[in-house]
Amino acid sequence: MGQLAPRVCTDEAEIQRLLGLITRLPAHGRVVLHMGDGTRHEGVVKVRTSAQMFRDPQRREGTNAVVSLERAGSPGQVDRIWLDQVARVDYVGPAVAAEN
Repeated sequence: MGQLAPRVCTDEAEIQRLLGLITRLPAHGRVVLHMGDGTRHEGVVKVRTSAQMFRDPQRREGTNAVVSLERAGSPGQVDRIWLDQVARVDYVGPAVAAEN
């Protein structure tokens, strides 16, 4: 394992919440992530997100996931967002190539 995360989920209900969010994050899907702090991120999911085991700063083992999201309107600019901080995912639809 060996991967570190700022936070991990150890409660079964919270892990199930993460897994539910993951189902709304298909590869190449356009989404809006509503964060727990009220901010939002919009973009295209670069790769399918998966739950993984991490250790937090206190060395507790638990679950989290990282979403790689290419920013809307900024091709090539990718944010890595910890899924435990996401309150809600709105799936907008598949990413579409720019029209010429």
